[in-house]
Amino acid sequence: MSHDLRTRLLVETVDGVTVASFSDESLLAEDVVREVEDQLDVLWDGLGGGNVLINFDGVRFISSTMLAVLIKFARKVEKGGGRVKVCGLATHLKEVFRIGRFDRFLEVFEREAEALDSFGFN
Repeated sequence: MSHDLRTRLLVETVDGVTVASFSDESLLAEDVVREVEDQLDVLWDGLGGGNVLINFDGVRFISSTMLAVLIKFARKVEKGGGRVKVCGLATHLKEVFRIGRFDRFLEVFEREAEALDSFGFN
């Protein structure tokens, strides 16, 4: 059985914070969400702790399943002593976060720079 092992997350470290961005503009399809979840798990296993910023620049669509994956990941990171923050949400996605009360679990920032500053390491 062959799988398309496409990189769904682009990862870098900035000022001691792991920044993960998405390579897809749509996080709706079940297979895409599953691959993102798997890649977040691999990312966390490799980190073993620390803070993570998830940058949604360029993402136009997101499913409720992807939101659940995000909350599950944030809980895992918090359990390990880190924090997860979010930036770069399009206006309509910020509204989804607000209505779904996801902004109660994840701090949301407009830009990557302000989110990174909020971790307090600069």
